[in-house]
Amino acid sequence: MKGDVFIVGDGVLKIKGQTLLFISKERKQTVPVEKVDSIYHYGSGSVSLHVFKYLSKYGIPLHFFNRYQVYIGSFFPKKSRVSGDMVVRQVKAFLDKEKRLKLAKRFVEGAMANIKYVVRKHRLSKLDCEIGDVNNIQQLMQREGQCRHRFYRVIDESLPDVFKIEKHSIRPPSNRANAVL
Repeated sequence: MKGDVFIVGDGVLKIKGQTLLFISKERKQTVPVEKVDSIYHYGSGSVSLHVFKYLSKYGIPLHFFNRYQVYIGSFFPKKSRVSGDMVVRQVKAFLDKEKRLKLAKRFVEGAMANIKYVVRKHRLSKLDCEIGDVNNIQQLMQREGQCRHRFYRVIDESLPDVFKIEKHSIRPPSNRANAVL
């Protein structure tokens, strides 16, 4: 059974036979590739191009974090990346206004369903948020914005003053509630 492997510490990741080997001052850790979905490395160290080729061959992504668990970056093997065909299909969907509107509606409907769930779960006042008939992306964005505005007002009714949203702001957030959003 495959699973995630966590490597903690500073050291070198090498290949030994059909196995990955992590060598640090404190220990040696073997990582059999046939049992690995992803590798998460916390700490500093080095990895050779040979290791990346090996991971790519087996389709294993490698994620790097510093010793304070701050994400640094990832290596994704070519096979697990989006194919050129997928990018072409995405561009075609974007250029086809009808298809683009249909997809955008689905995304907004999902977001609105999540908003309604939060309102229902916390027994807040009723929220009327329907997309209805829209003919273009701008109308859809307007309806979504109106619904979110109503949602923020409903949330404000139940929050203590220190967490009131009042006005939605992003960069920079104007208060604690906007920082959470």
